[in-house]
Amino acid sequence: MSSSLRADLLALLFVVVYALVLFGASRWARWRLLKRARLAAGTLAAAGARVGAVRPSPGLWKPAEVDFELDGKPASLHIRHWGRDYLLISVHIDSPPLPAILIRSERTVDRIGKSLGLSREVQLGDAAFDAAAYLVTGASEELVRRTLAAAEARTLVVTLLQHGYRVELSREGLRGSRLQSVFSAFDPTPVPAVMRTLESLLAALPRLDPATLVDPPVRQAYVPALACAAVAVVGFAALRIFAGEVHAPLDDRSSLGALGLGLCGWVLAVAGLWFALRGRAQAHFELVACAFALLIGVPALTALGLFAANSSLDRAPMVPRRAQIVRLARHDHEVYVTPWPGRVQQKVGVRWATFKRLHEGDTIEVDTHPGALGWPWVSDVRPATAP
Repeated sequence: MSSSLRADLLALLFVVVYALVLFGASRWARWRLLKRARLAAGTLAAAGARVGAVRPSPGLWKPAEVDFELDGKPASLHIRHWGRDYLLISVHIDSPPLPAILIRSERTVDRIGKSLGLSREVQLGDAAFDAAAYLVTGASEELVRRTLAAAEARTLVVTLLQHGYRVELSREGLRGSRLQSVFSAFDPTPVPAVMRTLESLLAALPRLDPATLVDPPVRQAYVPALACAAVAVVGFAALRIFAGEVHAPLDDRSSLGALGLGLCGWVLAVAGLWFALRGRAQAHFELVACAFALLIGVPALTALGLFAANSSLDRAPMVPRRAQIVRLARHDHEVYVTPWPGRVQQKVGVRWATFKRLHEGDTIEVDTHPGALGWPWVSDVRPATAP
């Protein structure tokens, strides 16, 4: 069997095994969801609920569902994966469309965001409620105040928060949900109390004209973070792919200097995001996520621009050098050579077409330039011709 055929068979075997592992993991995860749904159904039945269908998850990111009726009122329990390590458990009741408002427990980071004037939250004038609950919404302040005007509604919301559930109002209606680690014991015993509290809350909420409602704005919070993540991916990939094309400096120290200047651009970008995001309900979370993403992308793209300027604007004459190869670094297509006068750095990046023709001990010719920004760079590397 030829080496190329053996390599192809090994690659095919790897793909098949990998696909089987993914399939098995997906089936196992869905089986775990169904097991939890059946446990919840048993708990609900013990609490006096009439349990209907228990449906398995139809896909990895789809919920397992339990339909039940408690106190003569229908509801459903959804259990789905939320990322790798969490479950999203949500209790749904029948309700008319509501304004898009997410109410969760207020945390220290929320208070910091508000104190810095970065995040905006509607305050209802109820000290206990405002301290316990944090409202994430794009609805008008007047609509939020109108929705939660009843003291009984605010008290019931705080009760749900104490159960560990957040309250979600939307065009789809009313539900309570909570995130739980997959490594924690699954405990569905609070579900009947949560369902009854949601029903009481629904009765305390006003009936609103659906025409006055706005689309849920919560998902819009992901847009800036996704855009910054795209900048991070593009910047990192571009630095890895195009650094040779724009002739990165010969010195690692010069390259680090370019990345350091890119950090100044990152600071300016974060400052711009501060002003662009301020006033949003989750601006503090968005700013942190975007800042981390841009920390990868902005310095990388800035460095590429500086590398291109350093080489393209260089009008000084080329200086040819000769050096002997000491070591080849195949991962980065870099060649370690004996230093020429005035140089300490012994590493030169080359294209793959040239790299694969080189061997340790070979003598190479290197065309060097001083650089428009003072960063020496190399325009060409080739095997040396006979003197």
